[in-house]
Amino acid sequence: MSTIVPVNQRGMRLHVVGDQPDSKSVILSCNGIQNSLEDAKEMGCSISEKFGGRQVHVFHNPTSLFQYWDPKKREQQETKLVKYLAFNIRRLLDGKESMQIFAHSHGTVLVEKALRAIRNAKGLGSKVTSKIEAHAFGGATVIPNRLAGKVYNYLFERDEIAKFGNVISGPQHILETIEAINRIMDEKGISRKEAINEKVRRGQSYPAPIDNQVLSENLEVAAKVKKYHSLFKRYNVLFLKSSAIEHPDYAELGATSFFENIKILGLNFCKGAFAIGSDIFQNHTFTSYAHVVDQIAQKEVRRMK
Repeated sequence: MSTIVPVNQRGMRLHVVGDQPDSKSVILSCNGIQNSLEDAKEMGCSISEKFGGRQVHVFHNPTSLFQYWDPKKREQQETKLVKYLAFNIRRLLDGKESMQIFAHSHGTVLVEKALRAIRNAKGLGSKVTSKIEAHAFGGATVIPNRLAGKVYNYLFERDEIAKFGNVISGPQHILETIEAINRIMDEKGISRKEAINEKVRRGQSYPAPIDNQVLSENLEVAAKVKKYHSLFKRYNVLFLKSSAIEHPDYAELGATSFFENIKILGLNFCKGAFAIGSDIFQNHTFTSYAHVVDQIAQKEVRRMK
């Protein structure tokens, strides 16, 4: 068991945006890497706006790309930030009925670790975390359901940045498996149970469809099916449809010179690469999830009435 203690870090403090306090509930935001304080506040303001000007406590995650790529520096930075975040989650919840946390990208890693620290802290358990509704957007990890009262992990289908983040912060197999099963459901128009059976059949190179008889006779297959079903009980991952890639106008080949055609090919390649890069970025930014935040805010308004 651990103890959550106040953390005094130079320059580390929460910032508040929005002018409408709530006596019963509190909202907290946590940004991803390579974001300035102004970027973090902008994220908080976008949430506040959706909630009608409600106050949002902005936790600025100052992690740089350089720190993220270095495993040692990343661990040191996360350890420091998680202690500070866990302490402030407890502090903000004191005397409140509930909290909504909005985390984006690497911010999801910090929130997951902070919630885990609070849950494992002596004398707390789930008394604090049960009041929390955690929303993760394009997370570099998947937050388990048990770490909060409600957990929602939102991810665009083509959010390759988040998927790569799960490779680093993982465990990677959770997101990969859930995504693969969801893809089978969409492709074949079948239920989750059938998709899980199909996923196991492919993985085990099983020659026939998996039915109740197979599950009763093959313990290895049955164990794998049970494991996959448990993922959906432990993690709530909501995949969102990505918009179509906006391809640029490519130049046609037809120049008389071989080298001119090579130049055209090179230009087309650069245009295509830029379009794909822009698409990946657009499927990861917090602003791309604005419609989801709007739905969450509307649901909260209905709940408060």
